Amino acid sequence: MNPLHQDLVKTLIELYTLQSQLGNIAASSLQVPDNAVFNRDAALAAGYTEEAVRFIAYMPYLSSEEDGFEIFPNTFVERYVEEPDEDVYAYQALRELDTDPFEGVYIPPSYIKLTKHNVYGSIFLYDTDTGLVRDWRPFDDDIDKHNQNFKVLPAKTPAETFGPWIDSYRKLKILKYTDILTCWEPDEPITFLDPVDASKREKRRLAELKIRDFYLGNGWNVDAKEQDGFNLERFVEQRDAYREKVLYPLFEDEGNPETEAGEHEQEEVTREL
Repeated sequence: MNPLHQDLVKTLIELYTLQSQLGNIAASSLQVPDNAVFNRDAALAAGYTEEAVRFIAYMPYLSSEEDGFEIFPNTFVERYVEEPDEDVYAYQALRELDTDPFEGVYIPPSYIKLTKHNVYGSIFLYDTDTGLVRDWRPFDDDIDKHNQNFKVLPAKTPAETFGPWIDSYRKLKILKYTDILTCWEPDEPITFLDPVDASKREKRRLAELKIRDFYLGNGWNVDAKEQDGFNLERFVEQRDAYREKVLYPLFEDEGNPETEAGEHEQEEVTREL
């Protein structure tokens, strides 16, 4: 593997490992291929550069078991080599910006989409020629300015791009309690709810923050990369029991269809606190 890509590989491994340490994904979901076998001819025919294709063989990813896992708000991990017999059309789809109004628009040949998005999420674009990442958010206010001209976006190192997210997860500023129901620290106060709904939301917010106590009570160290003293099994038991007994009923009280009794199958919902 080209040494240029070591920063991204190291950063992604740290980010995904942290998710398993937190109990957000299964440890077995993290895949770190070593020159993976996949249909390289199809990827080249789809328009990727040779360097991009070489790197794909080493890029860490989450297995299909985590398809619904929201790594960042409305943002999900892309995969390239889990199915070794993918055809050219599959790789063309990975290069296409399949979100209106960008159907039929493709990323530059040296770029790889690290993530896909749902409405207001991010498409993190990695340039295999430079080793830098761009965070493109198609539905932000600057959509007309940015469009598909990715070079107007600031390019940062992988550590600069994902380091703040890693820090927020480790310091428990982000608390996930299902694949897609998440407590995110607020950018600004929520002001769009009427007083009754605002009261319910605040009650749920305070209840969700209790999960932080479960982490700390089971030995989570907000300053440590390794979590040898953390009792993950006991934490998961407490979190899941609390989710069923306290959090889901609060969702039902707010009339959220994603938590109807007995189902608990969530739509792609991001909780903002």
